[in-house]
Amino acid sequence: MRIVTTATRGAARTAARGTALGALVIGLLWVPTAAQAGQADGSSDPSGYTASVSIHFYGSGVPGGDIHRSVTVHPSCWWAPAAGPAGDAKAMLAWYDEVTQGATDNLTLSLYGPRSVWEEAAAKEAAGGDITWYKAYCKDPADYTKFGIDGTDNGVDPIPGQAPTWITYLYHPYNAGDAIPAPRVSPEELARAAREVMEIPEPVTNHNPKVNAPGAPTLVGLPTWFWVTEPKAVGNADGALDVTADLQQPDGLVWAKVVAKTGGLSIASSSGSALCPPKQALVKYANGASDANACTVVFTHASPSLAVTTRTDWSAVWTGSGGTGGDLDPLQRGLTIPIAVAEVQNIVTR
Repeated sequence: MRIVTTATRGAARTAARGTALGALVIGLLWVPTAAQAGQADGSSDPSGYTASVSIHFYGSGVPGGDIHRSVTVHPSCWWAPAAGPAGDAKAMLAWYDEVTQGATDNLTLSLYGPRSVWEEAAAKEAAGGDITWYKAYCKDPADYTKFGIDGTDNGVDPIPGQAPTWITYLYHPYNAGDAIPAPRVSPEELARAAREVMEIPEPVTNHNPKVNAPGAPTLVGLPTWFWVTEPKAVGNADGALDVTADLQQPDGLVWAKVVAKTGGLSIASSSGSALCPPKQALVKYANGASDANACTVVFTHASPSLAVTTRTDWSAVWTGSGGTGGDLDPLQRGLTIPIAVAEVQNIVTR
């Protein structure tokens, strides 16, 4: 998977490096203009860096039950083409020398790696290779090892970056055709993606009786049965839908499972209302069936077009790898339909 570099990161800044011999000024970091920034398939916006990742989704709330879908996420780690002439390994080696000024302290190595790596890339290019330098960004330095990086080839630990994002930086040359590592995604971000993939249909209903008359009205004073035409609209019989999202990453499988639950089907009107558990909301009318097992409303007055609202209310929680989890925002599904309600006059004799 390829990803994009972020947009321009501001004016050039000076990085100070401490050594055993005292403070050493390394020089100006090379900051790209918008035209220099390499392009792939991601972007940067006020909410942060985003990238497209193919995630595996499965569960009762997934359309089709099991899919792989490309989703835009806010990764915790990602690779982007380095600023400046990232595709010119010789120029990048010259830039390395300018920035590091020969420093070999751990701080310098954790940012740029040993010079030998840059020399090797320039040599491969001189021999006809096609080299591009990439830069790794992790919002949390602890994620570098999870991202499959230990700092440098020398095992130097990553160091905190610049406030307020505290992103740290590491460089690596890739040959043309190499697979650039996919972004690292947190369980929390997978949970958000799973929640967006979850399909909860609107509570479309059918009802009975329907009198053979204009408007096919139901009747005042008699139990009118309602049932959802799509069982998933009430989470099937147990009132729950789930989606699991997972992604294979260097440190193993990262996953999150979202479970949404509803108390059932709410039916509301000015003439009668009911709240029916999922099992009742699934019961279709049949001759001789008991009203006690069904979702019924007794309308109290006639109307040529009574506004009846059907609604389901859902809560949602998620659990994920690494002992993560939490609550998600509740949601509703609902619609309003017109139903004709007729009044039947009967003569009772004794």
